[in-house]
Amino acid sequence: MATFSGKGGSATFGANIFHVASWSLTQTCNVHDVTALGLSWQEAVAGIPGATFELTGFLDSASVSLPGHPSTEGVGVEAAVVLMQDTTQGYSGTALCTSMSVSVAQDGTADITASGVINGTLTQIAA
Repeated sequence: MATFSGKGGSATFGANIFHVASWSLTQTCNVHDVTALGLSWQEAVAGIPGATFELTGFLDSASVSLPGHPSTEGVGVEAAVVLMQDTTQGYSGTALCTSMSVSVAQDGTADITASGVINGTLTQIAA
């Protein structure tokens, strides 16, 4: 089995292309307790799956708009998200951006972090 190197990864949210330092995708599933009276162990059934994402990258004014600008695909906006492990494999879906922050250090880079929820189906991209 091949191990992926992060150097081929990329991420986009709508028209915004992130100069990515890292991204993460967490898939979850609701669980419902169906334990009946008289049982001594809890029983559960799987509910509806979902996913959240987080992007961290370097702020580049040519490729990423700042939150608050009328044309920004930022907080509260639904757009296509594509998270690539390398040039041929990754994930895509429609996402709702729930938070975005910008940090700037005098002796470092200007960084941006965005996170949100996948709204609907998450599709795996494979070569």
